[in-house]
Amino acid sequence: MPYVSGIGIISVLKQNHPNIPVIAITGYGYHAEELAHEKKADRILSKPFEIQELKETIENLLI
Repeated sequence: MPYVSGIGIISVLKQNHPNIPVIAITGYGYHAEELAHEKKADRILSKPFEIQELKETIENLLI
């Protein structure tokens, strides 16, 4: 399989499984966050983040 970016993965995942929650984790700043939001990531975390923030994000998406 050719290289696919994380943004590309979000698109494919949401197209095939629209009900699966997606958390995009980025260290590339605002542009990457904007792209992840456009591709329908349910939540976006920017690096660095606390592990507690990730835990709470996962819990909130699964409730």
